[in-house]
Amino acid sequence: MDDLAHEGIQNHVEIYPFLELQQKYHNLSFSSRLEPTLDIIYYVNTNIYHKVTVKDVLIHANQYCNPARAQRDFKAEMNMSISEFISAKKISTAQKLLRETDDSVQKIAEKLKFYDLNDFSKQFKRKVGISPLMYRKNNYQEENK
Repeated sequence: MDDLAHEGIQNHVEIYPFLELQQKYHNLSFSSRLEPTLDIIYYVNTNIYHKVTVKDVLIHANQYCNPARAQRDFKAEMNMSISEFISAKKISTAQKLLRETDDSVQKIAEKLKFYDLNDFSKQFKRKVGISPLMYRKNNYQEENK
């Protein structure tokens, strides 16, 4: 399976549970406010290996509504800002790469377009609680016990 097909499947895996939760807990139908949020999630997921900024996302989301509304609606639906979502998605992708590849931490930081290795390590530790190397070591040990 190529990377693009895998990313498409991953997007659907993330979006459908979100829709189910929306309908179950908020009893919402597919709303005009939900469409830009789903599009933002899709845009970030499909561009995770590029430098993704809030500005890029808002330019993309502008086809549905104005940027201020897109930010407000995204935060209301996801309980996090677009910037926080981009960061969380990059860190979760880094965790996956650390578990599933032999790529160096430097290479993973470069793939995900972090400013530099130090920036990546700081963000990773802030979100996960341990360094990328320790995360890899712990998960390697867990998988091979």
